[in-house]
Amino acid sequence: MAKKKLKKKQQAENDAFYADCDETFAFIAGYTSGGMPYGTTWEELGLEPLASAEEIDAAYERQMQGTPQDGE
Repeated sequence: MAKKKLKKKQQAENDAFYADCDETFAFIAGYTSGGMPYGTTWEELGLEPLASAEEIDAAYERQMQGTPQDGE
């Protein structure tokens, strides 16, 4: 029973983490008046869509430091 609760809690945390993203955007900052999302794309971060939290944190850290991504 406790294992089910933990799994449910982890799924809820995961869902909350990815609430502001989709297959194109790692972070959706907002939407245009026409309903189109805008923000930071997975490509800009050098990541595959829906990357892990650790990969996303590392990518943002590289951007803040101005460090080139792999392959640049």
